[in-house]
Amino acid sequence: MSVTTLTTPLYTGTLPARRKFTIIPRLDENPKLVAQAQTAAGKIAVIAMAVCLLSWRKPRPIVFLVAVALVAFLPAYRRMVLAAASLYWVLTSGLLGQDVIGQVAAEAGIHVPHPAVWILSGLACVSLVFGFGGLWIRKQGGGIIGRRPVLCLGVFFCLALGIAGTSAVPAGIRTGGWVLVAPLSGFFWILAYALRDCQRKSVSAHGIGSMLATLWTGTSSPTPMLKGPSHALKVEAVDAREFAVAQLKGVKLLTWTMVLVLIFVAIQFVLLKAAIPTLEDAIDRNLTGSIPVWLCWESLTGSFILVVLQITIYGHTIIGGLRLLGFKVLRNTYAPFRARTIAEFWNRFYFYFKELLVDHFYYPVYLRYFKRSPRLRTVFATFAAACFGNAFYHFGRDVNYVAQLGLWPALTGFQVYLFYAFLLATGISISQVRGKRRQASWFRTEVLSRVTVVLFFCLVHIFNDERRTVSLGAHFAFLFRLFGL
Repeated sequence: MSVTTLTTPLYTGTLPARRKFTIIPRLDENPKLVAQAQTAAGKIAVIAMAVCLLSWRKPRPIVFLVAVALVAFLPAYRRMVLAAASLYWVLTSGLLGQDVIGQVAAEAGIHVPHPAVWILSGLACVSLVFGFGGLWIRKQGGGIIGRRPVLCLGVFFCLALGIAGTSAVPAGIRTGGWVLVAPLSGFFWILAYALRDCQRKSVSAHGIGSMLATLWTGTSSPTPMLKGPSHALKVEAVDAREFAVAQLKGVKLLTWTMVLVLIFVAIQFVLLKAAIPTLEDAIDRNLTGSIPVWLCWESLTGSFILVVLQITIYGHTIIGGLRLLGFKVLRNTYAPFRARTIAEFWNRFYFYFKELLVDHFYYPVYLRYFKRSPRLRTVFATFAAACFGNAFYHFGRDVNYVAQLGLWPALTGFQVYLFYAFLLATGISISQVRGKRRQASWFRTEVLSRVTVVLFFCLVHIFNDERRTVSLGAHFAFLFRLFGL
């Protein structure tokens, strides 16, 4: 089984064949529009459309729109604009963990003013960036830090989290630990990609300043959709025409996102009017009394559809914004219901999260272990990514549970999501090991395979619960209830 089964993108960002009709016109394929978008009037029109298409977001991305305007009219200062806008976003996004640090400090009786909390978080984050810079300077050095910087970063994070989440540690030391853990939790994978790129000649040739300018760009979550400075340099528009095409693709994608938002709101309205509970409420209600089987199925189906739409809207918004800034990036979600296998659905559903796990878990394991056993090699690497890496990502991202509950209760309460990661890795492994089957009938290939894949992810979605207060048994009880047990 080839490694490319899991890692090769299943789409190229464009449809394989032209259609006579599309909901959103193909703006980027019209030569006249592309030429017009390179003029001053065209750039103003693109910015105006971006304002309209992003007006539904709260708070409104004023700074982002200003950055788009500056990048469009002052391309020579693109990196400076991106660096300034990214710095503003870093300080205001909340991913620095200001709330968590403030909560821990208050519980420890350390009265820290709110601005001071921001400063402490910012200093911790900047310290990590300078630590990355030090490793970049030492790129020719040996030792475990020089050879495995991401692994060392993960070990450091785990040790700091262990200190910060242990009640036996003095309050002052625990608070200091959270000053490091909280910002690192939000930006762990951004720094991991930067560490991975620090030895690449294509990046080092642009200098450390260029790397820092693109380090934070393109993320509004812990999952980077610009996979480090090397990816940013690879997909960056190099001339006016490429920039215009990227912006038109961004406008097209954001327009489609508005359609999906309307669909999402309509489905939410129908579920509310029909008194169909959320999946979390249905699981809780199933524990206190008997809930009708049909209501369980409707709750599960509605929740699964909303999650797919939510991830799609979230990814399209970020990718659309990156394209407006001149980055020719692929979509995060692309027609997941077209998938015929579990591995293909996972690739189409949340592409950049899959890429994160592949880059930092799948490849390192696949290239090192069980080289004489291809199937075992594939399964072991898949579990390293989809199970262990998936669980590590989500536990490290949600460190607020450790601050609220303590380290051990947060670990034991993580059992539900850990089981979900195990089921996901099992399904993907089976999908990969089976490989291509003999040519089957049209019904089996086009209908039955897709229904099976969607049903698998729908049932597994029961355990995709990141709460730490509901037991694994409660989720199994809901699963059994679906089949009348």
